[in-house]
Amino acid sequence: MNCLKSLTAAWVCLLFSPRLPAQEISHPVGNSRDSVAWARVSALLGEVSRKEFEDKAEKKTAQFTDYLKILCDKSASYEQLDKAVAQAITLFVNEDAVVETSSNNRNTILRLRIRDYLKKVKQIQYDKIEIKWTHVQYVGDLKPAPDGNLYGTVSFEQEFRGYRDGKLVYSDVTLKHANVVLKTYKKTYEGSTRKIWDVLLSDIGVEATKSI
Repeated sequence: MNCLKSLTAAWVCLLFSPRLPAQEISHPVGNSRDSVAWARVSALLGEVSRKEFEDKAEKKTAQFTDYLKILCDKSASYEQLDKAVAQAITLFVNEDAVVETSSNNRNTILRLRIRDYLKKVKQIQYDKIEIKWTHVQYVGDLKPAPDGNLYGTVSFEQEFRGYRDGKLVYSDVTLKHANVVLKTYKKTYEGSTRKIWDVLLSDIGVEATKSI
């Protein structure tokens, strides 16, 4: 059950096919500090089209989903499990990213760093999982942070069902929120330096969990 609840939190990453119409990033008026922030947002987004952002986010979340399936696969070898953990971590902004997990069997929310979370996921394996997510919405403008990256927030409801030996052993619906990061950095190759960008996953949080 711990694996299944841990996996529930991780599947939040499937949300990250964000829709970022221009009107969602409103231009601040009358505040010099906000104007500077807006200029930073525009400078970063100016080199990234919405389609490129969406494609990259969808690719990263699909990869993360594949790694989670491996971690809950009874037939996976130890080598495959360890490789899945290592590769999944590369999808996050850093190893300090936190994943929250909840359960109908306890009143507290556990907070685990991504590596610890993934190790917990692979401890117990399930034969089959079913995921359904609804009411996905972008609830926060992209905002620049002191680290030079852009951060956005999405929320959604997720239905989760897990089976073992053909029988349903756990199900719930969870309201979640998650951070996605648009990161830019410079890369030098053969004496030439160019600015490149990437989309990475960050903290994954739980708002509420209830039985289906």
